[in-house]
Amino acid sequence: MVNTFFRKHQQTLMVLVTIFVIIAFVWFWNGTQAGRMDRMRSDTVATVYGHHVSGTEVDREARKFYVALELGLVDLVQDLAGFDRNRAVENFVWNIMVIRREAKDLGIEPGDEEIKNTIASLRPLQTNGQFDPNKLNDLVQRSLTPRGFTETIIDDLVRDELRLKKVKALVSSGVELSPTELHSAYEQEHQKMEVSVIRFNTSDFAASVQISDDDAKKAFEQRQQQFKSEEQRKIKFVTFELSEADKKLTGKDRNAALEKLYNRANEFAQAMLDKNAKFDEIAAKSGAPVASTGAFTQASPDPQIAKVPALTSAAFQLTKDDPNSDVIQGENGFYVLQLMDVVPNHQLTFEEAKPKLIEQLKAERAGEALKLKASEVRTKLEADLKAGKSFADAAAAAGQKVDTIPPFSIADQPKEDVPDEQQILQKAVELGENQLSDVTQTEAGALLVYLNKRLPIDDKEFEKDKPLFRSLFVRQKSEAAFQEWLRTRREAAHVQIAQR
Repeated sequence: MVNTFFRKHQQTLMVLVTIFVIIAFVWFWNGTQAGRMDRMRSDTVATVYGHHVSGTEVDREARKFYVALELGLVDLVQDLAGFDRNRAVENFVWNIMVIRREAKDLGIEPGDEEIKNTIASLRPLQTNGQFDPNKLNDLVQRSLTPRGFTETIIDDLVRDELRLKKVKALVSSGVELSPTELHSAYEQEHQKMEVSVIRFNTSDFAASVQISDDDAKKAFEQRQQQFKSEEQRKIKFVTFELSEADKKLTGKDRNAALEKLYNRANEFAQAMLDKNAKFDEIAAKSGAPVASTGAFTQASPDPQIAKVPALTSAAFQLTKDDPNSDVIQGENGFYVLQLMDVVPNHQLTFEEAKPKLIEQLKAERAGEALKLKASEVRTKLEADLKAGKSFADAAAAAGQKVDTIPPFSIADQPKEDVPDEQQILQKAVELGENQLSDVTQTEAGALLVYLNKRLPIDDKEFEKDKPLFRSLFVRQKSEAAFQEWLRTRREAAHVQIAQR
């Protein structure tokens, strides 16, 4: 199912993967990852192929990761970083070392002309499909220089990308697909199934659940540590925002107006670095309005800042020792915050916690009743089916309504009018004909899936789809072959990270 979706939306997914990774490493660079990379800056942090690797070298390769993202080197990032965002930078560092060594052993080394042509083809460095030196200069000033790189790092990364592609081509050259394997794979994803479903909704059970005060008090005594108020913050902030007229600007004119505002906001933020700086006085000098919020939580921000989610996030990163924020960008301007007060969370009393506790207990007991009922129904259905009854008759005898799903296959587009379609599909593909699933949890409750039969595939459709399906399936096998090869070569590299 996942493989089919990838094949049907491959180009879109490539773009989304790149965007996702960029977002992931802006928002998810947490203390664990940062601390791990900080520890890598000592003299010797690892051995690879028996050679010592310095912390400086690791840090340099880690910084290259972000440059590769900006250059749009999707293969390099996607193939070497893996899917664990918390270890993606580390994976990139070690795997790129493996690729360089293996490429050298295989005699693979891209030529200068090939590198030059590839750089010219990079979309982030193009305007209207042509290489744009101005975009290259902008990248150097905006991204490379702050990271301690010169323009030559682009050549290095493109050389790594080309090495990777050549190694992948060599590794996958032996991938074969027999007619039987192709037909079986196509059948697995395009064979339609006739499925019947019995649903159990938690809401049907919740209505009959009653929680007494004694039950609630007993539960509160056992769980009171779970019931605490949310931490609250109060802040003041200055706004550097486009005028109503400037909000209508587009393109370069809008960017120019925003740049002026950013410069003002940045001057304000820099002035606040002085230990004697007073927020209101500097705001008055800069001509920026000051606003103050009431106490708010992260889940329920003050209305004045709710329209810019980044402000709430930034507010909860401030501390009394470091109360002033950096410049924060919104849709129409920039903001700088100062922390005024922190209201710590506190233990809720029983009366304060009671509404949420009652809701929690009702959900739990309704869920337990649902599971019990679903299990009883399944046991009865199984017995009646073994006795020779049809599924419809067995369900009727158990007093259950049956939903019959129109025939569908893994390759079909999702149907908005079929609730829990993914859970139904996942269960159906595991079943044999005339087989009943176990109880499957859903967002609304639970369900039982019964596979009536599998329909034969359309041979004419198979012949029509075969060329494209073969190409996509071979590509999928090639990717799998490369990842397995990379795994084994990394093991052979004996990557040993020093313990700290």
